[in-house]
Amino acid sequence: MSQRVIKPKINKQIELYRKEATILDSTTILDGTISSIVINPGVYTGLTAMAISIADPPTKATPDTATATATLTGTSITSTFTITTAGSGYNSVPTISFSGGGGSGASATAVLTTGTLTGITLVSGGSGYTSAPTIVISPPVTETATGVVNVLSATSLSVTPTNPTTNGYYSSAPTVSFTGTGTGSTTGTAVLTSGRVTSVTIGGTSSGLIIPTSVGTITIGGGGTGYNVIPNVAFTGGGGSGATATAVLTAGVVTSITLSPAYGTGLNYTSAPTVVIDPPSTGAVQATGTVVFVSASSITVTVSNTATNGYYTSAPVVTFNYINGATGTGAVGTAVLTSGRVTSVTMSGTMTGYAAGTLPTVTIAAPSGTQATATCIVGGAITVSFAAPTTTQAVATSALTGTSISSVSLTNAGWYYTTAPLVSVTGGAGSGAFITSTIKDGKVISFNIVSGGTGYTSSPTLTLTDAPAGVAATATLTFAGSKISGYTMTGGSGYKTAPTITIGTTTGTSVTAATFQTVLGGTTYVKKFSWDIQPLSLDECGIMRVLKRTYSPFSVSTTSSQPYKISVCDIQTNVSHRTIVPSGSPYIPKSGVLECEYPFYQVSEPISLLLTPQNLNRIVLRIDEDMSADIGLKTNTDFMILLHVEEKEPEFIEYGARNNIQVHQQPALAAQNYGGSYYGY
Repeated sequence: MSQRVIKPKINKQIELYRKEATILDSTTILDGTISSIVINPGVYTGLTAMAISIADPPTKATPDTATATATLTGTSITSTFTITTAGSGYNSVPTISFSGGGGSGASATAVLTTGTLTGITLVSGGSGYTSAPTIVISPPVTETATGVVNVLSATSLSVTPTNPTTNGYYSSAPTVSFTGTGTGSTTGTAVLTSGRVTSVTIGGTSSGLIIPTSVGTITIGGGGTGYNVIPNVAFTGGGGSGATATAVLTAGVVTSITLSPAYGTGLNYTSAPTVVIDPPSTGAVQATGTVVFVSASSITVTVSNTATNGYYTSAPVVTFNYINGATGTGAVGTAVLTSGRVTSVTMSGTMTGYAAGTLPTVTIAAPSGTQATATCIVGGAITVSFAAPTTTQAVATSALTGTSISSVSLTNAGWYYTTAPLVSVTGGAGSGAFITSTIKDGKVISFNIVSGGTGYTSSPTLTLTDAPAGVAATATLTFAGSKISGYTMTGGSGYKTAPTITIGTTTGTSVTAATFQTVLGGTTYVKKFSWDIQPLSLDECGIMRVLKRTYSPFSVSTTSSQPYKISVCDIQTNVSHRTIVPSGSPYIPKSGVLECEYPFYQVSEPISLLLTPQNLNRIVLRIDEDMSADIGLKTNTDFMILLHVEEKEPEFIEYGARNNIQVHQQPALAAQNYGGSYYGY
């Protein structure tokens, strides 16, 4: 079996004293006072007096009072709803939704009666509500009544509603208005059935009404001339049919056209048709006559159709035709008109040579004229309109099942409390809540809900008693040989920042003025200590034990049921290894020290930690804020911790020493070294 020289094992005690530690981290908690004044005395001659005043703390005029809010345990909406405004004009059932209150899931339906909200039915109360949510009721959705006008005659009409089953909801009969030709003073009264316009009662006086899709008015463009008979009037185009009208003649001129019936002719015209009046040639009759022999020097003309010829607008030309052996000469004839007809011919001229058997014939010129024209318009564009329904939106409120206060949130910690402020609970509709506060360093840090109360439907208001008003610090200077030699001071209270000092009345002459700077008072806490120790090289596994620890002075924190909690950590890795002081005896829970990478069970006495092979050269002690209500040790706290580091002897096997085995194998071997278990030190 092989053998080799073994390095002496490490077996050493390490004493860590507070006074030998290097402070790595500290913090100062201000207490609102002025602890000192830094004076630059300046240079004066004959200085015997100088008054100085320190500015008031901001909390003197306005104390910094803590504030907080309460949160209720989640609850649901009850089936009790209060309708504050029933609304009006609802044509359909409105939707109900809920907003706010901190919860979700509530739903309800509305109940309508004659267009108003008369009830709300709860479908689901939801959950998690801490205050009564706002009920959102959709506004009324209405439909204005519409209708068409039916022209029954030139003096009467009726109205047919076109949406009698959907218009509304009307709480009262709407105003009915008419526009268009012939409506005159026509009035209409809407008749309601279950809030809807179903018919209209007509009143007042109408005249000259025209059917909206009929030919309603004809305007003569030109009356024409020479009409012997009443011409036919026709209508073409416009999309409709059936329009009829009769022309009225006066002295061969179309002076008007009469509709049949007078309130509109034809139907379904979408645009004005073209009015076509026959020309005057249609029905015109040429006057005729015969020549009568009187003597060789005289003939006359007899008009043969005096009752039917025409219509002549002026006397036609009379011509004598000497043909077929007719004899005679010199006769001149002039037509005489009566109401547009040739009724006779007046003879003149020097007539000679006329014979009874060879008389000439006579021709009276045919009548001539111009064609009449006219235009028309369709209907009277009569419309009916109804006023829209008037509406009012419904409003309602909800209620919660009674609940209690579950938590309190601090919104402002306040400042300079010397005693914990009282907490008053008001509002929220509940009762019985009782809450106390806890302070630290002059500020509120937490609340204790002694009783959450009952019946709260909204978060009550929490009011904390006012923080004490700040007190101004005062200072009086002392002098020696025209110099400021010192001062006496009262520190005041309630300062958050260092106040300024104002120089008042001074006896003496200033060469260089003095300056003053205040220093805020407070308590300094050390959070981290460090000791550099003589390096210890562990080639084998080892054990670190805490043999002794003393504190002076030592007191349990007044703000926690637990005393100081401390951790040991490596400054390079910042890995923390906590200790605690239960019942005055600190211990180190399971963990490793420095670079140890394996967890271990905690033990009580002696406190032991397994060390893997490593170089141990520095130990850091940290006051762990996440474990303790305190943020460090006060600067006047003294302590000593005694550690014992022991390196285990290597064991040998047949073919070599254990320390020749890879490091990652050592934990398992350590279990063999120390009784077959890797844990328990």
